[in-house]
Amino acid sequence: VSMKVFDTVGAFTWTRPAGVRSILYFVTGGGGGVAPGGNHSGEFGGGGGGGTAMGFLDVTNLASETGTVGGGGAGVGATIGNTGDTSTFGSTIIAIGGQGGGLNSNPFGGTPTGGQLNMPGGVGEAPSSTFGYLSGGGLTFFAGIGSGARGHLGGFSPGNPGNDGVVVILELVKYRIRKKNAINPNIKKITGETTFTN
Repeated sequence: VSMKVFDTVGAFTWTRPAGVRSILYFVTGGGGGVAPGGNHSGEFGGGGGGGTAMGFLDVTNLASETGTVGGGGAGVGATIGNTGDTSTFGSTIIAIGGQGGGLNSNPFGGTPTGGQLNMPGGVGEAPSSTFGYLSGGGLTFFAGIGSGARGHLGGFSPGNPGNDGVVVILELVKYRIRKKNAINPNIKKITGETTFTN
């Protein structure tokens, strides 16, 4: 098993290594940003987390595939920050970024599609009525990666950007059975993996 991590915002190309027949992918969108306070005195809530799509994919007949790593939403805007950008792998595996947070907001996490398991990002925490409490951003499958920005106290506070998304590819190699384990004959040894038999 080998792993490729794409965490630089923008387009990328994954190339299938020799011998790899299937992959396990994790595609996470960017987190939502939180707008600057401006002249608003109220507290600003956190941004939503990016969605995550995951699953297995047969890549036997695939030489390469393109994708995109979505950036975190910018901490700009009058009262609501920008939504995080979408991350993709191929044309059908899509993880939408989390909504922007801000004044009187409770933003949703991004919604993924195309995975065998599609996990929405966490909801950004609403502004608190407790003075001085900073509302949290929505989390993701990877916790902080792709999470929403933390809220702030308003009143000319600077905006907070969301965290960038990521695409992780676990490359799985399948080998033919070579020989039985000399110590335990009920274990067949395979290069790269071990299979138990009755």
